[in-house]
Amino acid sequence: MEPRAVPVDLSQLASFGDPAFVREMVDLFLETASTNLVAIRAAVETADARGLTRTAHSLKGACLGMSAAAKGSLAAKLEVVGRLGRLESAAALLASLEGAFADTESYLREAMLSPVE
Repeated sequence: MEPRAVPVDLSQLASFGDPAFVREMVDLFLETASTNLVAIRAAVETADARGLTRTAHSLKGACLGMSAAAKGSLAAKLEVVGRLGRLESAAALLASLEGAFADTESYLREAMLSPVE
């Protein structure tokens, strides 16, 4: 059995300094990501390529800023799909992104219960 992949590089987050600040950043990231995922789902369901591009781009930046590179990569793929207006693969990418975010959220919530080092 393979070890579970770590969805966020906590050492990168710890480099931001004050643990209270890191917790605040994590909370803001999770709130923003959740809002963006709802908007991405709506864009996919309504075939709104422009909205998909814009929101996926925003989510990609948030992910990269939080050292969540794998999620950033999925958001980047959705951004490209939207930019090209070729939404055939958008639902599958969104499902992958939603699953990855569920794992990331639970990982971050658990990590925030422990002291940030």
